[in-house]
Amino acid sequence: RLAERRPRFSVLTVQAEDPEAAIVAEARNHDLLVLGATAEAGEVAEEPLGAIPERIARRVEIPTIIIRTRQPLQVHFRELREPPTLLVEQWFAENTFHAREFSDLADLVRLKRQQGLTISLVLPALNEAESIGAVVRTFREYLQEEAPLLDEILVVDSGSTDGTAEVARAHGAEVYLDREIRPDLGTFPGRGEALWKSLFVARGDIVVWVDAGIKNPHPKFIYGLVGPLLRESRLVYVKGYWRLPGGLEPNPDGWSDADPVTEVLVRPAINMLLPELSGFILPLSAEHAGRREALVEVPFLTGPAVELGLLIDIYGRYGLDRIAQVDLEEKVEHPRRAAPARVAFAVLQGLLRRLESRRRLEVLAGLSPSLKLPHYDPERLYLEVVEVEQHERPPARTLMADPGPAG
Repeated sequence: RLAERRPRFSVLTVQAEDPEAAIVAEARNHDLLVLGATAEAGEVAEEPLGAIPERIARRVEIPTIIIRTRQPLQVHFRELREPPTLLVEQWFAENTFHAREFSDLADLVRLKRQQGLTISLVLPALNEAESIGAVVRTFREYLQEEAPLLDEILVVDSGSTDGTAEVARAHGAEVYLDREIRPDLGTFPGRGEALWKSLFVARGDIVVWVDAGIKNPHPKFIYGLVGPLLRESRLVYVKGYWRLPGGLEPNPDGWSDADPVTEVLVRPAINMLLPELSGFILPLSAEHAGRREALVEVPFLTGPAVELGLLIDIYGRYGLDRIAQVDLEEKVEHPRRAAPARVAFAVLQGLLRRLESRRRLEVLAGLSPSLKLPHYDPERLYLEVVEVEQHERPPARTLMADPGPAG
């Protein structure tokens, strides 16, 4: 008789790409919602119970109880599951494309119009006067005048002193200075700042970012990235990968055309700590594209770790199946001016932040922002102390009145 008086309950297991939306939808069928939450390190006063639980509580129309742990959960290496080799291999086979699969521009324009989409190309630039003219001219002639695939070409200049903005404007690009985009939000140095600020001025439903320093601009850098998004509605983000001149075959010991930061630092770290992303050939590639609706939902690091941070955050929010990569063949680029050690330091800094926020790693001490670089000249040996600091910009949606195109 006591058992008969107990309330009946059932277990419902739901696999959803957006757990938050799934919980809100299921709550419509109930009178009370009880949520479990974990304490967050560095939580803010406005969301003391956690951002996701509080968002859910605001969205549902029934009473909600949130039960939270006293301390943040600690995840140790031994608790991580085995590398998902089969999952990665399946993703690699199904979500890796080649640019030539999307070379039919007429078909891409048809798909774009059929879906009612607009496409923005953004070229973040810093002292690229030598190359920016040819880059803008090539994309404008082939992808606006001959085939109307691009709706706009924007250059976001990070304070060039060599006339980059003037050259880009003379060749038909719409030019913005990053410090003049939403000046109320301030400006930080770094490529990631230009990418983030571009979301406030780019009007396309799809945003494409390409390196302004390409010496061999070709339409494939655009249609290769846009094609998968137009053909596959499930995809929200596409990474490009390429080879350096003469490197048509990868080295048996690794992808020989990748920069040393990728081969020595990023690839081993991802395979060890984020094995789900180990199938990406060039995770730091500056050629990538995404749906605006997804890009405005994730934070941006302002420094060299921006591309890796985006990849991790978009994977975390949308899942591996909604990300793809595409072979853009050969890329010729201007020599990078940044010292590899500085880039590696900033990338490692960003990677550790992301691992900690995703509970993949517990950082036991504060991360030092100081990089010591040894220098030697005939008269002395000394250390140069460089402060490497990159900030994290919040999801652009949180600062937009209308996060849609031209928001």
